[in-house]
Amino acid sequence: LVCSGLIAQGFVENKGQWPGPFHHRVDIKGGAAFLEQIGIIFHFVDRSGIYGPHGSRDPLADNIEHHHSIRFEFLGANKDATISGSLPYSNYNNYYLSPNSDRWKSEIYPSHELVYEGIYDGIDLRLKEYGEFFKYEFIVEEGVDYRDIRIKIFHADAVKFDRDGNLIVSTTIGDLLESKPQVFQERGNKRWQVEAEFVLSNTTISYSIPQYD
Repeated sequence: LVCSGLIAQGFVENKGQWPGPFHHRVDIKGGAAFLEQIGIIFHFVDRSGIYGPHGSRDPLADNIEHHHSIRFEFLGANKDATISGSLPYSNYNNYYLSPNSDRWKSEIYPSHELVYEGIYDGIDLRLKEYGEFFKYEFIVEEGVDYRDIRIKIFHADAVKFDRDGNLIVSTTIGDLLESKPQVFQERGNKRWQVEAEFVLSNTTISYSIPQYD
């Protein structure tokens, strides 16, 4: 998943420093993503209405801060999947965000990766940082049906394909681009790529992998 113009800053576990049911958060340029047990919330903020696109004196400023949130929900996912970070940063964060000292948390190390073990039966979900964006991938065990994976997108202005088969999720703030899926199959020491594409039904995406066995 490539969020155009957004920069990931590490997956940070929510140990109580933030209110809400999400278990990890990743700050991104223009907003944040909140990782829930069976979904991801993307919250975007556009402050150009306050400062104008060219600075505080810009006459286009309307003094309005614009927000838009969308949610990706993994339909039929296991609600008891094990979620853990891996590849920790060398630095840690301290959080003193509330007058309530019970919410003060220190020495929380962000992670470069986040893994949902068993998001579906026989399927893991891995989220990774890749420079100025992050992406997710599913790891499907032998004999498991990949068609169990279905993702419903809520609160987007539009969900559509471009001519290259990439998925475009439009919001009032801007577009998210999810590149056409790349799928690899392994057998023994061999690994090869197989053709795959998204399937879109209303706002629910799934996958078509004709050569998968």
